[in-house]
Parts: sequence; C-alpha cells; structure tokens
Amino acid sequence: MALPKRKPDKTSFNQVLKLASQLAPKEQEKLVQAMQLEELRREIMVGVKQIERGEGIPGEQVFQRLRARHNELVRKSTK
Repeated sequence: MALPKRKPDKTSFNQVLKLASQLAPKEQEKLVQAMQLEELRREIMVGVKQIERGEGIPGEQVFQRLRARHNELVRKSTK
C-alpha cells in the first residue's frame, strides 16, 4: 500500500537541516553525495519515461550537441 502524497512539511525540512548540520564534515559530504546521486537517478528516470513515450532525441543529434558544447567550452577556456 502506497503512502498518500503530501507537501513537504517546512518544520520537518528545518529539522532535517538542523540534524545534517550536526553531522561530522565527512558524514555531511556522504549525505550530499547520496542526495546528488538520488537527484541524478530521478533525472535519469525522467529521460527513460520520455524515451518510452517516444520523445527521445536521435543519437547523432545528441552527439552533435555534445561536440558543439565541448568545442564551445574549449574555446572559452583558451581565451
């Protein structure tokens, strides 16, 4: 049975922040990494669902965009 969805409670959010601030620096770093990994997984699932709906971008187009972005970053870094 799934739990009902509800808006995040501001108090509980503040409590989480308070608890996180009490962690040792290494533990804070681990927490941040875990949160970043979870966010990445959510973003990947968004992409997977888009592909399942037929909203994907052809591979060659993706690589063209990546090459252009890379070339732009290289150009800016050599200025």
